[in-house]
Amino acid sequence: DAALADATRNFRKAHEVLDRFGAQLADQLAAVPGAEDVRRSLLLGTIDYYRDFIRQSGGNDGLRNELATALNKIALLTEHVGTNDEALATHEEARAAFEQLAKDEPKRVEHLANQALCENNLGLLLGRMGRPEEAEQRFRQAIERQRRMISLRDNEPRFRRDLALSLNNLGLLLREQGRNTEASETYQSAVDLHETLAKNRAWSKSSAGELAGRYLAATHANVAALEEDSAPAAARRSYARALEILRSLAKRWPDQPELSADLALTCNNLGAMQSRLGEHAAATESYRESVELLRQLVASAPMSIPYRRDLAMSWNNRGLALARDGRSPEAERVFQQAAEVQQTLVTEHPDNLHDVSSLGGIWNNLGMMREGQHQPARAIAAYEQALQIQRSAMKAGPPRSRDYLDRTLVNFSRVCREQGLLDRALQLTVQRRDLWPDQPDRLWSVAIEFAEIAKQDARSHNGLSTTRHDLLQLAADTVNAGVRRGLNRNATAKSAVFQELIDDDQFRAMLGWSDWQDFTTH
Repeated sequence: DAALADATRNFRKAHEVLDRFGAQLADQLAAVPGAEDVRRSLLLGTIDYYRDFIRQSGGNDGLRNELATALNKIALLTEHVGTNDEALATHEEARAAFEQLAKDEPKRVEHLANQALCENNLGLLLGRMGRPEEAEQRFRQAIERQRRMISLRDNEPRFRRDLALSLNNLGLLLREQGRNTEASETYQSAVDLHETLAKNRAWSKSSAGELAGRYLAATHANVAALEEDSAPAAARRSYARALEILRSLAKRWPDQPELSADLALTCNNLGAMQSRLGEHAAATESYRESVELLRQLVASAPMSIPYRRDLAMSWNNRGLALARDGRSPEAERVFQQAAEVQQTLVTEHPDNLHDVSSLGGIWNNLGMMREGQHQPARAIAAYEQALQIQRSAMKAGPPRSRDYLDRTLVNFSRVCREQGLLDRALQLTVQRRDLWPDQPDRLWSVAIEFAEIAKQDARSHNGLSTTRHDLLQLAADTVNAGVRRGLNRNATAKSAVFQELIDDDQFRAMLGWSDWQDFTTH
């Protein structure tokens, strides 16, 4: 009996060490440049250990809870190193193991709690996989079980915290689907639970209470994001409550960098809302606080990729707010700082095309600021830089990189037209047309750009190398390409730009105007 007790204690210590030096160390390595291979090997080794433990202990009824827990850990780790389908299968395996434990030992409510957390994890993964109906079903199953647990064990704070977490995740999913009324009601239920937990002073001062406080602040921030358009005053109150909670937590636990990171993100999101509402001076202050918090985090962890990435984003956002507030010299310096931080990330990891695309976006914003300051030559230099960067991101980059490249092409072409650089403007517009071969609305806007260049050349006689006839042909061909892909002829024919173009006999012939008249007549 003594030997068995010693073996059990050693077993649990081994698992504690594995958790600390497996999953937790892997999380820390995620922030270290160049450590991805080491992190992957560590995660795979940890998974192998858990799998080996399961194989060796499969017939031991006394370790069934540990086996189910190991399966849950494998599922979470597999999300980082395996496919979504592999992670989904393991999450389901863990859920089934806890479900069986709950049936066999109905008096142990923690089995039901763990089963509910597995359902919540399944909901999160299914949501990321683009399967919202299944994700919602899993969240609701988790919520149902968690409410049942509270009815059985009302005095256990952990169960209320878990329920609030599942409600918050369901609220996020509902908001993504545009079901804002349902999302608002779900968020409010989560807030009510958290507020009840906060009244338990002993628990709220524990590490578990700290986590619950972070969840509460995140829920208030989610409520604010939901209210921004319909009720900005309420959104401000929600952001203020989130900031109040996070500042209190950061003061109580100053050695927890996650709290400062959450606070910086909330300040950044508040600044974004203030910018959209035209409150640019207030936005600059919100972004300033975000920047200062992130600078401190980067100083304490200079190799952290997430902190540096967030710092570059906050610098960039503050630059936009400063420019809109009429503080262009300061905005110029801030954009340069954003580009410098983001450039270090791209230099260290040139294959991370999300970061490459973000760097191009910063240079595009700098170009817009310079253009607004009537510095066309410097604006063109910034757009050139942005264009070069965005082209490299387009090779195999994220979907947003094409939108970023399109935005830069539009801005660059506009300033070139304004400066009479029509050949360059035409080159950029052709590139934009080639970027959207199957997008009718984009093709229509490209056709308008061709027409604008033709009109400007006719007025200025700048000696454009392409003839006016060829420019009109480009415009007509682009319009017709858009029509073939679903462009609405009626709406297009009624637009002011189109009416101006159609007065030209050449353009009417190129367009095949008789076909259009026949279409609009019907």
